[in-house]
Formats: sequence, C-alpha cells, structure tokens
Amino acid sequence: MNPGLKIRILRMQSKMSQGQLAAKIGLTQAVMSRIEGGKRQPSINELQQISNIFNVPPAFFFSDAQANNLDAMYKRGDLRSIAERSSNLGEPSQATVTVPVFDIEAGYTISFDDGGYPVGHAGKHQLLSPDEVASENFFGCDLHGDSMQQTGEPSFREGDRLFFDPSREVRHGSLAFIRTADNTSTFKQVFFDTSSTVRLHPLNCRYPDAILQRKDIIAMWPLVFRIQRFN
Repeated sequence: MNPGLKIRILRMQSKMSQGQLAAKIGLTQAVMSRIEGGKRQPSINELQQISNIFNVPPAFFFSDAQANNLDAMYKRGDLRSIAERSSNLGEPSQATVTVPVFDIEAGYTISFDDGGYPVGHAGKHQLLSPDEVASENFFGCDLHGDSMQQTGEPSFREGDRLFFDPSREVRHGSLAFIRTADNTSTFKQVFFDTSSTVRLHPLNCRYPDAILQRKDIIAMWPLVFRIQRFN
C-alpha cells in the first residue's frame, strides 16, 4: 500500500477533508489530491507533519507490516465503509462534476460520437471535483479481466475505475485507452516501436503483446488517474 493511500485512509478515519489536511501542512487541495492518488511523493517534512497530525511514526507510511495490518482491518470490515466512501475521489462538497463511466471488457462495444468520444453509458457516473476533471470530454472506465495485473506497480485489478483525458496525447510507454478500427476498445501500455506499428503491451506476462498497424488505431487517450477497488 503506497504512502498516499495510507494518508487518505488515516484522513478519512479522522473525518478530515482533503482541503483541511492540506491546509494544516501548507499545501493546496490539488497537491494533496496528487499525493493521495500516488502521483506525487510527499517530502520528508510533509510526512513528518502528517505523522504528527495522525499520531503515527513516519515509518508507518513505508512499512509493509503496517500495510498488512491495514489490509487485515479491511478484511474484518473495519475499513469497509471508508473504502466504499473513497470510490468518490472528491469530498462531498468538492465533488460537483459528473463524469460518464463505461466498461472495458471482452465483447463490450463503446459507442462513439462523430468527434470520436465515448457516448452513452450503462447508467454509471462518477462525481469528481473540478480540479480532477482535465477536459470537457474526460471519461472513466471500469476495468474487467486481469491482463493489466502484475506483481509490482503499476498494476490494475478488475474493478479498478480508470479515468482518461482525450485532450492529451499518448506518448511512448503511456498507459492508455485504445479504440481500434474494428470498433473494439482496450486498456494497455502503448509502445511506438516503428513508424508504422503500435505495440499494445499487457502488464500481465501471461498475455502476449498485440502489434497493430497505425492505420488500425482510431484513437488513444492516456490514463490520468484511477480509483482502486478494495476487494
């Protein structure tokens, strides 16, 4: 369990908002959101302040034993309500933007409008704060299957909710949502090995890479962040 996730759990146990914790250590809510999301590592000074606020030793944030204790607490049900509440990234007062959420699974076809953006959804939305929504066509997908799960990080489990930004370009090595010419969609790591081909790499070594011609790729949108499932 990474330090950011531990900070989030401690904060929610203390019924403290993301903005309140950020203010206590001299950060903005946006920076705290990045820390809790694993996109920014807290400094030693910041970790010391957070340790003092929650009355835990700094080593707590890097100890596997402490992580295992948190996992055990969740399995007993102690943290279940916290985990379920964390499915909305923004605090209730901050989560004001509704983002459509689709599914990525075999045999499921997402519809796209004339601009190439996903349209329609299976009755699912995600409330996010305005700072978290990167562009007008920002969207989420629930992951199915284990092709992107591995022992180390990054690793994505079935049920993780992933968010993508169509306004950004995909770079070599990016994790991205890919739409292909046969109207299927997938989530993979993208490599531009040659000028004419795209290699889609599943993180799970049990699955082979797929090599596609660039002309067979309709669109690719990079991963911005995810909400992990606690199951």
